[in-house]
Amino acid sequence: MAYADELKPMPPEEEIRRSGEAEQILNTPVVKEALEAIETNVLAWWEGSDVKAQDFREKCWSIYCASRKFRQMLQTHIETGKLARAQIEEDRKRKVFGLFRT
Repeated sequence: MAYADELKPMPPEEEIRRSGEAEQILNTPVVKEALEAIETNVLAWWEGSDVKAQDFREKCWSIYCASRKFRQMLQTHIETGKLARAQIEEDRKRKVFGLFRT
């Protein structure tokens, strides 16, 4: 499994496509509800646990962090797609403007 900093750059069109998929997933009501329930419940379990239950507390914290990371990764794809879309638009404007420069 590659880490984010090891991923190869992809064409802007692919970044835009993936951005749309990420946005669709993140904005799906059932996914939103599931992530919110996981984060709320796990934090409540963690807060309500005995400080001596270190293994349980660590597992709760890991689950919470994984949920937040999942959400963050999807948001990163969305933002990357927005940047790719803006870059394509900027390139298009330069080409059009370049046609009129003589």
